[in-house]
Amino acid sequence: MRVILLFCGALSVSGAFADEAELTAALADARSSCAGISDSIKKLQVMAGINTAVTGIGTVAAGGALFAGIKKAQTDKVRSELGKMLAEFARNPEEMSDVQFLILLDKMAEKISQDKLKECLAEAEAESKRLGYWRTGLMAGNTATHIGGAIISHKNKNDGGEIKDMIAGCVDSAQKLHNASMQAVFDGVNAGLVAEAREIADKCGGWNMKDAESVPKWQDVAKWTSIVGIGVGAAGTTTSIIANTEKVREAGRQTPEGKKAEEGWNLASNILAGTATAASGVATGFNIATLAKIDKLLKKAGECEEALR
Repeated sequence: MRVILLFCGALSVSGAFADEAELTAALADARSSCAGISDSIKKLQVMAGINTAVTGIGTVAAGGALFAGIKKAQTDKVRSELGKMLAEFARNPEEMSDVQFLILLDKMAEKISQDKLKECLAEAEAESKRLGYWRTGLMAGNTATHIGGAIISHKNKNDGGEIKDMIAGCVDSAQKLHNASMQAVFDGVNAGLVAEAREIADKCGGWNMKDAESVPKWQDVAKWTSIVGIGVGAAGTTTSIIANTEKVREAGRQTPEGKKAEEGWNLASNILAGTATAASGVATGFNIATLAKIDKLLKKAGECEEALR
């Protein structure tokens, strides 16, 4: 009987040692799987912040291009009216109706001379050109920000996917550690070791996988939005350049068809500027939302790594 009891006691001690070894192994696996995730998330946070700034600048640039285009359209209307007034002065009074002649006399009475009209027309012409150059430059700048945004978003998508896998591995290790700690309690393993294991399992097992999964998904949306923005921005830059060429402007001054064509180029450029503004705004919105998710992940990573210390 005594031999049997000694044998059973030996088996019990041997089992406790085996369970402690299993718990120690699970602890080591959790430490390996969960350590250092915050460093990767911080790098992602920096890049996402840069991307938000880049696409934000793109939104401002495209919005500025749209504003410049609208102001240019208004200036072109003034330019057209001034041209008509000059044409009226150039006409022979005998060709005018009584009403037209009285209007011309009224304008002259207000000291609106032909020279003054020419001066105003020149100012409107210069202002229209200047606004056209602004629009072109801002659209080119918006295109550049979309290129940068697409590159950064692509990198963030890949890095976010890797971090998601790291977090999934950490969660899996934490679950295994939790199971090992539960078994260790029943087998009377060292209470201090069990408490340490449980804290790590709790802190490192509570990740929100939806937050982790949303980062690469949203960065993919931001990437493709920026790619669309590249095409729109390039087209807007091209149409703005064409609209502001001397050939198109001169045709707009000479014939109704030329004026219609000039207005068409300017309208197309303004529409593209508005579309580019929307694309930049969407990309910026997804980048801001991504940053919010990254902040949550970083907070959880800090809690987990604090338990690992």
